[in-house]
Amino acid sequence: MARSYAGFLFVGTKNGGPPAIKRFPLVAAIYAEGNVLRLSNTTGSAAKAAADGTSILGVLGCNLTSAESSSGTTGPHPVYLADGNNLFKAKMIASSTPQAKVGDLCDIAAIATTYNYRLSATAASTKVCQIWGFQSDESLAAHTGVNYYVCFAQSVFAQKQSDVST
Repeated sequence: MARSYAGFLFVGTKNGGPPAIKRFPLVAAIYAEGNVLRLSNTTGSAAKAAADGTSILGVLGCNLTSAESSSGTTGPHPVYLADGNNLFKAKMIASSTPQAKVGDLCDIAAIATTYNYRLSATAASTKVCQIWGFQSDESLAAHTGVNYYVCFAQSVFAQKQSDVST
């Protein structure tokens, strides 16, 4: 039976070691495995990232109802950290050519109504993810919904990756 997830699915690490994972309390809401999270600077709790420019904490590793996510009820909950070593499978929101995208930096497309996270196909501004590869059974021609393997890009200046070459 296939696992249900909403966006990013943890698949392994670049170095083959164990994943970087920590437990965090969550802002009360309904969550699905694969939701991309940010850390609230006021409460210290994690919440769903709502835009591509958000500093990313990581990816939720479980499904939760609103009652289960309430602070103090059942938390804290497992989060795969955006550490640059954890690898995730994520789908591109628009048509793309797999071989041409490997190595590219891209943004997250946070679909606000469902929080079903995808990779943005437009020019990257915050460049929060880096594409590391694609599934071997993907067509090499441009098509919609390509599954890519990505990690979160890291900057020495901030959690969001920044292009300092310009």
